[in-house]
Amino acid sequence: VIAGIGIIILGFTITFFGYNFRYFCSGFGNEPEETFCHHDTIYIIDGILAVLTLFTILEFCITISLASFGCKMLCRNAFTETVVVIYQNETPANAEHPPIDFKQPESP
Repeated sequence: VIAGIGIIILGFTITFFGYNFRYFCSGFGNEPEETFCHHDTIYIIDGILAVLTLFTILEFCITISLASFGCKMLCRNAFTETVVVIYQNETPANAEHPPIDFKQPESP
């Protein structure tokens, strides 16, 4: 929801900010335009707003996909349960181990 609102606000900002800034740069009085208006500033701010809009759209897409997967996970009717049994092979402590040089008897 917040990402959608952010997309709308950034869209309005990109649309109206450039217009308002150019209106204020039209010049008041006899001052030359270069003293109070820099067009590079307009391009930099428009670029920053465009990047912010792209990141907000990416955030919106990620949020929608995560909500979709979460709903699929939680809204299932049946959960299949899998029982996992771990077998441990333990050697008893009192068992005798054959010596290292022990040879198996040969069968006749």
